[in-house]
Amino acid sequence: PDDLERALVEQNWHWQPTAMDFSADGKIAVILTYPAVYLYDRQKGESWLAALQRSPVRFDLGSIKQAEGAVLGPDSIFVTVEATRAPIYRIQIQQ
Repeated sequence: PDDLERALVEQNWHWQPTAMDFSADGKIAVILTYPAVYLYDRQKGESWLAALQRSPVRFDLGSIKQAEGAVLGPDSIFVTVEATRAPIYRIQIQQ
């Protein structure tokens, strides 16, 4: 509740997730926020709750603004923004 109240006053939503995707095999999840995308790797037999409580791999989005969509590919995360003719950015990941 405190985060939400503060965000309303400051109009700062940097911490809110804007997209999420899972790998086809269910081993990896990515969560997109405005400043970064986070990659979570789930171990065999591990619940998603446990996996999401561990520290993720963070990819800074740098100058990308209004990041609203993310899709996980075999070796990349694809990110796009909220805009007409929005570009698609590719973030290479090592697995």
